[in-house]
Amino acid sequence: MSLINSPLLPKGITMKVGAAVGTAVVVAMSAGPALADESPEAELTDAIGVVNQYWFGHYTEYFGGSYTPPSLLTDTSVGVDGIYDSAVDQVTCGGQDSAEVDNAFYCNPDNFIAVDDHLLQDFSGVGDAFVWFVLAHEWGHAIQAQLKPEYQDQAYELQADCLAGAALAGATADGQLKWEAGDGQELADSLTALADETPWTNSADHGDASERIASYNYGVDNGPLSCLP
Repeated sequence: MSLINSPLLPKGITMKVGAAVGTAVVVAMSAGPALADESPEAELTDAIGVVNQYWFGHYTEYFGGSYTPPSLLTDTSVGVDGIYDSAVDQVTCGGQDSAEVDNAFYCNPDNFIAVDDHLLQDFSGVGDAFVWFVLAHEWGHAIQAQLKPEYQDQAYELQADCLAGAALAGATADGQLKWEAGDGQELADSLTALADETPWTNSADHGDASERIASYNYGVDNGPLSCLP
């Protein structure tokens, strides 16, 4: 993936709400050699801008009320907003240590998203589509936190997968995102290969690979409202 234009990304300290996204962007989704210099960290930053912009534009349309974007973890050793190094950084969520290896999470009490750089680096070989899915999934949890309780599915992780699919498909429809041949299969292969290998892909709480793919695809095909129980 590569951004043609750079969006205004959400900034601020961990406890501060992110800033709005500005000008629309177009993304080319590709894992080819031409984009070899696009690091996983840069891919995640690109995804933040696109997913945040999608929800800014559509949250009220689907769910009513106003949209409050999550913040990004800052001031880590990595130096990229939203990314920490579990071997170095101490990350707390609601006063508890949350710096797990190979993890990505949304901290509900403090409304921020954090992704371990080890998750991005260790599995960068599976393709850039996985990075975008990770970010869209965690952003899905931030959306869940704003919904009325009756709209929050008990299958919490699978609902976040559905919202991730809805957001990425919606961004595509808005002209922000361009999927290239093989990206969908790359994502399916990624989830299958990583099942139960990391806290982020543990099937005990996230569902198995087939369930996750099905939930994601349901959001892609049917939009955000289809993700509600």
